[in-house]
Amino acid sequence: MELPAGGFDPATESAEVAAMRELKEETGYIAPGLKKLATLYDRPSGDTNRTHLFLAENAVKVGEQNLDETEEIEVVLIPQEEILNKIYQGEICVKGSVAALFIGLNLSSKLL
Repeated sequence: MELPAGGFDPATESAEVAAMRELKEETGYIAPGLKKLATLYDRPSGDTNRTHLFLAENAVKVGEQNLDETEEIEVVLIPQEEILNKIYQGEICVKGSVAALFIGLNLSSKLL
């Protein structure tokens, strides 16, 4: 399992706009806004790849997925209290998704 993700051209689209687009395309959900969590670098000494992490709060389903022909994505909603177990059991193991979830969980615990 992984969170919605995708590439974008920073010359024509911001990371936040791309994240909103990917959320809607891959899940059929939209959020009233995104909260920037972090920008991570894969290998800053070897390339310029970055992963931009956002938190979509209060997302609502507004339609169906609009997937590329090569995508096959099942939307799975996981209660917050089950996320850590899914990570530790290896069900969520994509590094960007794991990082975003740990940051998001840390942020939510500080807000309680």
